[in-house]
Amino acid sequence: MGTKGFFIRVLPFMATFTLGLFIASFFVSIAPSFGGGGRGFGHRHRKMERLRMENERLRSENQRLRKDLESRFGGWHNPRHGEDLGWNEDIFSNVPPVPVPPAPPRLAN
Repeated sequence: MGTKGFFIRVLPFMATFTLGLFIASFFVSIAPSFGGGGRGFGHRHRKMERLRMENERLRSENQRLRKDLESRFGGWHNPRHGEDLGWNEDIFSNVPPVPVPPAPPRLAN
């Protein structure tokens, strides 16, 4: 392959590449940013610390809310001795029976 064949293959590629960079420069910055720009180890470290602090805050808030519920209702999971739950037996007597499931389809042999 001579120099003519080389230019015939490389010139369209270079022209297309240059045109693509020109058009892309309107939408994104092509220049490399070495200054950090909010990325890198320090940024990740700060982000992880922020997430750890938020998780700890949410954990303590959940614990506080659980204690508040337990203090208000005295362990709302278990009723106190002799305490009625307020359920009437007639509520459960009017429940309709469970419907019969449909028969499975038969397979043709």
